[in-house]
Amino acid sequence: MLTNNYIESWHKQLKTVFMKRSRNKRLDKLVFVLVYDVEYYLTQEYECVMSNNGLMSSFTRQQRIREMEAEEVDDDDREMMIVASGTAEDVNWQVRSFVNENTAYVIQVAEPNLIISCICFDYQQRYKPCKHMYLLKMHTNRSLYFFPPSVTSTNVIQSVSTSETATITPTISRTSAFIQQCIDINQTLWYANQDLLTMQQYITEDDGQTLVDAYQCSLQVFQSIKNKYEVHLRRSHTRE
Repeated sequence: MLTNNYIESWHKQLKTVFMKRSRNKRLDKLVFVLVYDVEYYLTQEYECVMSNNGLMSSFTRQQRIREMEAEEVDDDDREMMIVASGTAEDVNWQVRSFVNENTAYVIQVAEPNLIISCICFDYQQRYKPCKHMYLLKMHTNRSLYFFPPSVTSTNVIQSVSTSETATITPTISRTSAFIQQCIDINQTLWYANQDLLTMQQYITEDDGQTLVDAYQCSLQVFQSIKNKYEVHLRRSHTRE
């Protein structure tokens, strides 16, 4: 039976998650949050339900909040917040604090173009991507790595050699079939998360290392292929 509890629960979520507990007296700000933040959140919830992925988890919701904070930074400010551009030899980038412009956080990037850690308080507490890492991701088109530092060592992550030029073969039908298989496998792995949590009580160290190596190898291959078509991905993001 539907009661006012649903309305009260949503009102609390609106105040705490989207308005960040700040007192708001401006109607235009409320409309902006509803149109840009809340609508996106509800759309993601709907897509998860339609794809049988269930509701957005608390982890996904928390990560999306950090990603939205990074997206709120415009291009000019983002250029200024990346206070030290990394080079091919340098694995460390520096991103200025969102609050204190005199503070900068070091972000470690490992081959192949994976953003793996940040020294900010949020990352050190959660070992999950923070808003500084999302900001660097938007700036460099790199991928985020969701493993804690004990696994994301630069000695473990090895670069995958690729050819200098990538040829695009117009085999759309076969390519679509391959991509769909990848999506199916990825969705299967998503459902396997609970099994992984259960197995951690019984699995041996050798089997655990085998799983880590397999996941890392898949991620490295995906990143290497993604790098081949970086120009096309950048154009797609620009159109969006």
